Amino acid sequence: MAFESMTGNNNQAALMVALSRLPCFNALPLSQISALDAGLSQPCFQLQYQGKAYFAKYVGKGSIEPHACQLASAVALAPSVLFVKDAWLITEFIQGISLDKSGYNDADKLTQMLALLARCHAIDFAATHFTASMGAVSGKGLAELDSLTVITSLLQQVQLSQNQATVLSRLSQLLQQNLAKALAAQQDSQAVFCHGDGNFSNAIIDNNHAIKRTSSRVVLVDFECACIAPPAYDLAMLMAVNVIPAAAASAVTTKYNQLVMALNPAENTGEIVDNMTINTASKRTESSSLVTRYFGIACLINGLWYLSQYQQCQSEIYQQKAIEQFALLSDRYVSIHSVLNEMR
Repeated sequence: MAFESMTGNNNQAALMVALSRLPCFNALPLSQISALDAGLSQPCFQLQYQGKAYFAKYVGKGSIEPHACQLASAVALAPSVLFVKDAWLITEFIQGISLDKSGYNDADKLTQMLALLARCHAIDFAATHFTASMGAVSGKGLAELDSLTVITSLLQQVQLSQNQATVLSRLSQLLQQNLAKALAAQQDSQAVFCHGDGNFSNAIIDNNHAIKRTSSRVVLVDFECACIAPPAYDLAMLMAVNVIPAAAASAVTTKYNQLVMALNPAENTGEIVDNMTINTASKRTESSSLVTRYFGIACLINGLWYLSQYQQCQSEIYQQKAIEQFALLSDRYVSIHSVLNEMR
């Protein structure tokens, strides 16, 4: 049976057997493997091997996540990668707490995530810093963001009333037109390596690192949505997924620009910004107008994705998240109110 079929049947036992037989583990006993089920979108496992803890994710064939994770781990922005092959991604296991559950206030959470994204955007996504022991990248390379294709695909996946389909399709067209105008007006916008899902839960504070050093180490995880796009897209997605309203676009963009401009590419050591060392060789200024345009796109993508998940598993959590995303759009696009009324 193909791994994809086993995943669809939620056959964790079969995946654990396949995981134990990977060459990097040399017949690992199943007793050393445990499944992680905390709302993860793909089958994930924690395992112990030679006294160390590892995180294993079955990403499926064709996923861009292994390539993205290797790029980020090469600059210590993501957990170190042990193995990439046969649709598996094996990394170190970070024993820590996610940014959303930390004791940081909202402003500090935002600063930490913006600093991580600034480092992410400085990565040379065409580089290959991988050792032979990691194996070949089995998935696709990073692709440029095609928001229209993403939204069209999601619209086809979800079940919508005629009114909802009409409203959301028209909104998608309007958002794409507004984005095209903004991109044309800012011709110097540079495409960079974007994480694509700046949820505060995707930043992990490494407790072990904090014990050993005076400053904490924070890493990004979950690169399923990584893509090549202007930094403004990542900032907009960060706002949308953390339910930060569009009115904050100017403040978020200003803070991001301050973090980028504070970096010193002339020195190898980097600069400490809000308890985080950042090394980047690029200085650019993002437009809050472009972030605002991408914000609508991000909210629509997220709302449709959450709605598709709700329709698959009937979890009210996903329904509420879909409503939150569409509600972020409702102040500016009044037609969304009819969509929300049907969802509630």
